[in-house]
Amino acid sequence: MRIDANGELVLDEDLDPERLISKAVAANIDPSVFEADEGDIQVAENIIDWCVGASYLNSSLFTRQAEVLIKLFADYCLDCSDPDYLANVPVEGHEGMGDFMDRVQLLRDGKCPKCGRSRLEIFENIPNELVSVWGQRSGKSTVTAAKSTTYILHRYLTIKGNLARYFRQDLGQQFDIVFTALTAGQAKSTLWSKFEGAYAYSPWFREYNAMLKQREQTLGIQMHKVMTTYVLYGGNKNILTTYKPSDLRTLRGDTRIATAIDEFGWFGSEGKEVRANGQEVYQSLKNSLRTVRSMSLRKQQEGDFNCPTGYMINVSSPSSLWDPIMQLLKEGERDPFKVCSHLPTWEVNPQIRRDDHDLQIEATQNEVKFLRDFGAAPPMGADPFLGEERNLDRVHDKSLTPLLKYRSCDVKDALGFNYVGAEIIPDSFLPDKTTPRILAVDTGETNNSFACGLYRLLDPGTTDSDDPLIVADQVIEVSPYTDPATQKVVAVHFPTMAKCIYKLCEAFNVRMVVWDRWQSTGELQRLREMGIPSDKYSLKTNDFLNFRSHFWNGKIRLPPPELGLENLKKFDLTNPDVVRNNPWSHFYVQLATVRQIGMRIVKPVGGEDDMFRTLALASHFLLHPKLMKEFLTVGGGARRGRGSSRTVGVIARPGGGRSGSFGSIGSQGSRLKVKTSGSG
Repeated sequence: MRIDANGELVLDEDLDPERLISKAVAANIDPSVFEADEGDIQVAENIIDWCVGASYLNSSLFTRQAEVLIKLFADYCLDCSDPDYLANVPVEGHEGMGDFMDRVQLLRDGKCPKCGRSRLEIFENIPNELVSVWGQRSGKSTVTAAKSTTYILHRYLTIKGNLARYFRQDLGQQFDIVFTALTAGQAKSTLWSKFEGAYAYSPWFREYNAMLKQREQTLGIQMHKVMTTYVLYGGNKNILTTYKPSDLRTLRGDTRIATAIDEFGWFGSEGKEVRANGQEVYQSLKNSLRTVRSMSLRKQQEGDFNCPTGYMINVSSPSSLWDPIMQLLKEGERDPFKVCSHLPTWEVNPQIRRDDHDLQIEATQNEVKFLRDFGAAPPMGADPFLGEERNLDRVHDKSLTPLLKYRSCDVKDALGFNYVGAEIIPDSFLPDKTTPRILAVDTGETNNSFACGLYRLLDPGTTDSDDPLIVADQVIEVSPYTDPATQKVVAVHFPTMAKCIYKLCEAFNVRMVVWDRWQSTGELQRLREMGIPSDKYSLKTNDFLNFRSHFWNGKIRLPPPELGLENLKKFDLTNPDVVRNNPWSHFYVQLATVRQIGMRIVKPVGGEDDMFRTLALASHFLLHPKLMKEFLTVGGGARRGRGSSRTVGVIARPGGGRSGSFGSIGSQGSRLKVKTSGSG
């Protein structure tokens, strides 16, 4: 066994579990010979019996751990349990499990011994995923690997007969249980080590493995192998339990019965990452469960109330408010197949108390990290570029109102392809051809949102400082989304968004339209042909730093968010309707969560930065020494620069030869001459 250059486990041929399974299948042994004496195998009645039973794991549980486990495996009766107790399970250790089992009616082999109803009669939907956001030292790895996955393996091993035949698959089909983490080493040291320890000391697995040894001697074929990197059951089960790094190249393709991700809240979300890409790792693992989940649903529909499904277990501490695990928690509000739990350490683990003296000292040393790590209360952003969330108070201005209203719209082109766009609502605004403004555009199509914003400079004479204020008057944002019916991404329709830009230029005194560098050349040229000054520019690190300085000095102003500053942490980025209907709230969220990684300014984990970038882009031009005086306003009107004429603006090609040109302001070498307008 060795680790290759990509961090992937490479097994010697005689240790490779897939080769062992292939040998067993190639031996052409009648599968029925493996089924002898299966009726003598002891089966746990439910997850609690498995965890605490002397014949099974013979271990202990905290009451809050027991609560999420019975919900994940639907191993209790809703009507015969004490609803008040389940609504507020006390935080107790193993000594509280007696009261737990007195107050919660557990199922026995899928049926309630009190009312006689089966699991399918009790629950409308049988859960298949656990999403627990818990503080550190709450027993996350124990719940995931030592309790849940050992029980899942037990459940599948005790299914009578051939497992592939049970799920109507080809004989010889391999079923996997896989643990993953940011690296293979982390997966091994956390989840795998917990599984390995519980498995090794379990009385049930010891007895079961001893029985297999006897059969191996009778049949002359290996049915079971335990190595430091995997546990393999052959025969009529073909179940492999192992761990892998979070590499998309190794996670795709297998048929799985269970998966678990360690500390999912600390995964990234950049779309092109191969490793540690939270969204792609999650989707790959979810897809690998599809065969078993679908066949389990078919068997449930046929009345098999005790058929296990394909389970995904994600228990993690959070890193930021919209990290991958927090997004799953939000999705759980709308997904009946997810069991969700969000608790600080001291509300799971009774051995750690909130009022412990040394814990209180940690809280005073760094409250943000303490609440994130132990309180499971993450900040809005990890590595926030603009600093703490309270800095949002600097930009909040209750006196401002947006210029207009707009709405998202669905667009179908001539070939029948579906897109999403925006349209400005007629009569929702009053034209203003007096106040000079800049229109900044950040384009996106499939992977990013499309945003544009109208900004202006407020003259120092109207404020209490010499530095001008940058005021956001209007933003329009359109985000691509996944069609729930087709599961295809509905992209942004550029022609529709161009119409919005043209309408803004017609209704307001837009002195300049500026674009980021992506996909903007065509529209930029069209605007120039219309006589509208326009340019594109790629923001540099120093541009962002200059913007941050202006922000920290309290020189940015935004209208208040629709949801209020106090409710921004409740903003649901996973809900397209919430994002679509609250653009200013989304703007504030972006300001709080955009990240600085080294010298790079990047999107927040699980979020967008398009409106933030329009503001930073506009700031670069508005604060340019040669342009600033052309945008300054006093009381809403244009402030005249010395020697200015009445022309709105001119785009001159390099060498085009108009005197007084400001030079190359943007990145394309166009020479901009912007002069104040007297006519509006």
